[in-house]
Amino acid sequence: MTEAECIVYRLRKKTRHLFYRGYGTAQLVFSDLSYVSTTDWAPEPPMEVEALLQAGERPLGFIAPLRDRRGEPFVEPWQSGDEKACAELRALARSRYYHRM
Repeated sequence: MTEAECIVYRLRKKTRHLFYRGYGTAQLVFSDLSYVSTTDWAPEPPMEVEALLQAGERPLGFIAPLRDRRGEPFVEPWQSGDEKACAELRALARSRYYHRM
């Protein structure tokens, strides 16, 4: 598998996992604060992920809103223990999903 395919696989797996925990569609945020989600593309791995990787962007982590109730959004850095990425993701998730909190 290419790096882009591995990233897409992990995103799909995380989206399924979060669905069963009551969260909406997971979005994978990259270092330039752009994001991709599984609803953005067809079954083929997106060229967007490949383009982001070629541009030197790296995945920061996942964010997802709660589906049926208000509360804190899901935030998880791409690499465990990355507190800087976690803080950026938390701020982005709060600004994006503030109406659901």
